[in-house]
Amino acid sequence: HPISCEGRITSVLSTPCVHWVFLNDELKIETIKRYLDTTLSQKSCQFTFRRGQMSKELLTEIMDKVPVTMALNIDLGIPLDFKHSNAFKYPVVQYTEARWATLDDLKSVRNSRYIELKTTNFDYEDLSQFLKYCVNCDDDIKVKNTKNRQFVIARFFLDSLKRFVLHMTTADQNPIEFALLEMLEKKNGLEKELMGIQEAEDISEIGEGHFEERNRRKREIEMEVE
Repeated sequence: HPISCEGRITSVLSTPCVHWVFLNDELKIETIKRYLDTTLSQKSCQFTFRRGQMSKELLTEIMDKVPVTMALNIDLGIPLDFKHSNAFKYPVVQYTEARWATLDDLKSVRNSRYIELKTTNFDYEDLSQFLKYCVNCDDDIKVKNTKNRQFVIARFFLDSLKRFVLHMTTADQNPIEFALLEMLEKKNGLEKELMGIQEAEDISEIGEGHFEERNRRKREIEMEVE
């Protein structure tokens, strides 16, 4: 009995959490549900489901119950019409079958450190749109909102087999990349400020008494941008 074994092991070994692996083709649905309820009351940190196919109803129940603070790996077939609001909110997300996932699903990513979708319908145009969304949006995952997040560097790719991977890392792990991104963001901000000054000048919104201050700020910005 796996639950009893886990209790005996953890009584001897100190472990912060347990990674549970369910073999879907060897367990009845009611057994999976019963074990899931039991393991969720234990020191769990990751759930993996393997082998065979999983129904929408069972996968929906799993995502309803598994907290979005835990890692989730669904290494089996998933119906192509599956949808769930929590599907991309776990810190680690791995789906072997992800042709059901859309660009909007990627845009719903929150708190994730690692996402791997082994089979998708994404193309490079989708990747380009996702990149633009990451750059221009101020939500939690996005590049402009780094002050309150530990994982601030995003690396993602789509290979020729339509496998998509998104990996979030810390600034400490990638200090050069993070410094370059900060410099680029600062440069963009200064360029926007300079454009605002020039536009105001073109439509004569700046009074004569502010010419000196305006020109001084323009020179400062131009020097920083260079």
